[in-house]
Amino acid sequence: MHLRGTPAGSLALLVGPLGRRSLPVAVAAVAGATSLSLLGGTDAGGGCGEALAAQGDSGLERRLDCRTACQARAGFRSVAASRSGRGLRLSFRRGSASPVRVDVYRLTRGRRVIRNRLVASFRKRSRPFVWSGKVRGRPVGPGYFEARFRAGREVRRAAVLRRGGRFTSLPAFQRGGECDGLSAFRLGGPAFGGKTRQPLGIVYRLAQPARVSVVVQRGRRTIKRFRVRRRMPGKTYRLRVRTRAKGRVRVTLVARLDGRSVRSRLVARGL
Repeated sequence: MHLRGTPAGSLALLVGPLGRRSLPVAVAAVAGATSLSLLGGTDAGGGCGEALAAQGDSGLERRLDCRTACQARAGFRSVAASRSGRGLRLSFRRGSASPVRVDVYRLTRGRRVIRNRLVASFRKRSRPFVWSGKVRGRPVGPGYFEARFRAGREVRRAAVLRRGGRFTSLPAFQRGGECDGLSAFRLGGPAFGGKTRQPLGIVYRLAQPARVSVVVQRGRRTIKRFRVRRRMPGKTYRLRVRTRAKGRVRVTLVARLDGRSVRSRLVARGL
């Protein structure tokens, strides 16, 4: 492999044999980049994987940004569910040409958390649209709902609450597809507890080895603190918290990897 110096805003890349092996590489130019990182192979988790060093003309080690390949595989740039009159606007920005399927699930009935009940489904969508909020001509009842967006193998979720005949957007209970080593982090749903005493579920997965801590809080009170543990990439970790806490509950995950920290916070509501 050989890298030639280029002006800021452009990058010339010549890929050739490295010893006896050739490496598949996905690269995008970064304007004014002074340090780059190179990723060989694939990483379905959306992280940076194992970096390989390359020598430039100056003899200095340069790295090609490993996030490039991850971002190129993203099915979505963003998703959202928001009020539109008495209906629900389902918005998304695609990261690829894959058609989008959107399913809407009802998650609660009164103070009872129920098994996901499909109430509406929309296939092969290419742009945002509005759902009337009706099923067979009748408005759906009050409760918590989840809009589930699918593009290829990627799934994103957004939560809303229907009350008084209108939808209200809720804080995120799933993290977006950032390419920073924490490849997945979500809660079991936007609501837990209630009459069925549904536990608060926590799911996460890493793309790089890291030391991970998780803290669950209600206001200033700490409900549960999971001690720091060494976690490995590619494995899905699941936690459950049984609590009768009501109202807004925050779950904060901190992953320490490569001399830096990735912090993410999600929210669910106890019924």
